[in-house]
Amino acid sequence: MIATRKQYSAEFKARVAIGAIRGEKTLSQLGPHFGVHPVQVAHWRGAALEHLQAIFVDERWRKGRGEEVEKRALDEEIGRQHDVVALPVFVDERALEPFARLDGSPMDPGF
Repeated sequence: MIATRKQYSAEFKARVAIGAIRGEKTLSQLGPHFGVHPVQVAHWRGAALEHLQAIFVDERWRKGRGEEVEKRALDEEIGRQHDVVALPVFVDERALEPFARLDGSPMDPGF
């Protein structure tokens, strides 16, 4: 029998992490209370503390920065597409010989 890994919702992980951050109980006490290993409680607490500062980031700054990065990426993509479209492609008929069918009729290689 194959054991499946338990998957916990983000809401459950947040509840466990908040309990660990409060510090009212030890990790060893919180683990059995929530039905998870105390080491897992410590990992979720660490992840919550690590990402906590992202909640307080000024949205105006993040939005403006994100648009700038997105615009730069789109400009680069347009430049690459322009380079690809601008290059003419010449195909030698002899290069298409490997794409011939067994009956001798030519096969479209998709170029």
